[in-house]
Amino acid sequence: MNDKAETVEENQSLTHFLDRAEDRFTNAPIGILFNQEKSYALQLFAANEYLEKVALKSPFSLLAAMSNVASIGLSLNPAKKQAYLVPRKGKICLDPSYMGMVDLAIQSGMLVFVQAKIVCENDTYTNKGVDREPVHEYSPFGDRGALIGVYCVAKTARGDYLTTEMDKAKIDEIKGRSESGKQGKGPWMTDYNEMAKKTVMRNAFKTWPKTDTMDRLAMAVELSNQNEAFESLVTSPELDQYTDEQKKYFDQMIESSDAIGMFCFIQSIDAGIYMALYNSFASDITKYKRIVGDLEKSGGAQVLDCKQEIESLVEAEDEMGAKQVIEDLSTEAVNFIIDKTDDETRKFIQGLGE
Repeated sequence: MNDKAETVEENQSLTHFLDRAEDRFTNAPIGILFNQEKSYALQLFAANEYLEKVALKSPFSLLAAMSNVASIGLSLNPAKKQAYLVPRKGKICLDPSYMGMVDLAIQSGMLVFVQAKIVCENDTYTNKGVDREPVHEYSPFGDRGALIGVYCVAKTARGDYLTTEMDKAKIDEIKGRSESGKQGKGPWMTDYNEMAKKTVMRNAFKTWPKTDTMDRLAMAVELSNQNEAFESLVTSPELDQYTDEQKKYFDQMIESSDAIGMFCFIQSIDAGIYMALYNSFASDITKYKRIVGDLEKSGGAQVLDCKQEIESLVEAEDEMGAKQVIEDLSTEAVNFIIDKTDDETRKFIQGLGE
């Protein structure tokens, strides 16, 4: 059999196993279509002979990898750079990229901004403390020096900043546990910076809000952990301990359906305590998490509407109208508005208490 005939036969064999994954795409996320992903996979095999050989020797691993494409919702489209088919220990694995994880994080709706960046020895990097965005200054055109670390900053839907940092020693420890790192080849050799970003993002995931909408990202992170021998995320992130009073108040807000109260309470506690309370339900966990999310969203919208109304009344010099809106709000809601409003409105509200 000549080389051309062998190639045709091999393509037919791979196509057969790819076709067996079609039913897995029935409930795939929007935009993940079987015929397109099959085409992208065949393009990868045509461009990489070794990858093709591994797939032919372990076709069921190819089937599993394509199933992961369907369930996680990361495309093999080379233009999107969300995920890749890679050989790992004689099998084909789906490898989520840094950009793929960012896309899933944003799609979850729990995060509005996510970015991982490297820090070099000539950069200026300052951690501004809990719930504040770090300051990172550098010249993109000068000599930044050697890489010394990497960080990931995420902004939650409720406005919190969550920052995770790793120094180069920790990154290289993770690299040393991965197959490509041990062999001295592969992405850790060709794309070290991108692998470092993906590593810190996997670690950062431990601190991010966990909801049903985060399930696909959780699957992607766990898959990436398996590929790189990273720490498992089977366990929950480390959470701060809430007080009995905080738990009691949290439950009262749920029982009374107090949307503004829930929103203001969540704004007043740090992210760790919030996550601990969010995961504190003994039963009907999904139901109560949905209730908390709905209350927080509704309360935030109501407080924002009140803030805008007060600002408009103050600007129109309708002091009686503004005072009436303020008097109808709780102390917590008023304090939140004082913190977020313009100087003129802030002075007006504070003057009412004098």
